[in-house]
Amino acid sequence: PVPLPVVEPGLTLTGGAHIEGDLRYRSVATAVVGDEVVVTGEVEQIRPPTPPAETPTFASRLQSVGRWFVALLLLGSILLWLFPDKIVGVSDTLADRPAASLGWGLVTLLGLPVAMLLVLVLTAVLTMVFGMLSLGPAVALILVVGLLMELVLAVKLWVAIFYLAPVVVSFAGGRWLLMRGRAAEKSRYLSLLVGLLILTGLMLIPFVGTVWRGLFVVFGIGAGSLWSVRYLARTDID
Repeated sequence: PVPLPVVEPGLTLTGGAHIEGDLRYRSVATAVVGDEVVVTGEVEQIRPPTPPAETPTFASRLQSVGRWFVALLLLGSILLWLFPDKIVGVSDTLADRPAASLGWGLVTLLGLPVAMLLVLVLTAVLTMVFGMLSLGPAVALILVVGLLMELVLAVKLWVAIFYLAPVVVSFAGGRWLLMRGRAAEKSRYLSLLVGLLILTGLMLIPFVGTVWRGLFVVFGIGAGSLWSVRYLARTDID
């Protein structure tokens, strides 16, 4: 194989280079011109224009939020069809105990990454221990189980943040708004639709939409965690 020469980036003039006239070059880096180089004219650096940072337009944001709205509406409708009691239970938990839902949401969002780190550390330690004991099958089993647990926790956190929490809070908000006219009791899907319309409308507001989305995520995850603990406790008692 032929060794490739190492060429430094930018313009470099060395040796006995002799340039008649001006030297103009286009680059973001300043050229390296040796003392022995002769340039009879002026040396001018032309910096290429920096393209302006692209800011998302209202149309692009509307398109992105619209796709997210459709995805949440389909997912929420499926959940209301398959698990209506659970969705209503989480919604009631959020309406009855909003402060507790907020606290549980913060704890859950902080606890899941910690749990993932603990699983990773425990997997590494057990792998080293069983490796020193020359237990090859046990090492492979630990690695597979540890990686599966990491994957499950990561997918669970991702789905909860981007889909489940917004669906639950939107349904709870729409149900609360329509409860006076008893429309929420007639159609749970209407409650979901109204709540999602409010959420997506808030998402179109710069900065404010991001804050509201974060609150929806925290409250939704907290209400789901609190309801799950209560549900498991009742199941154990029964």
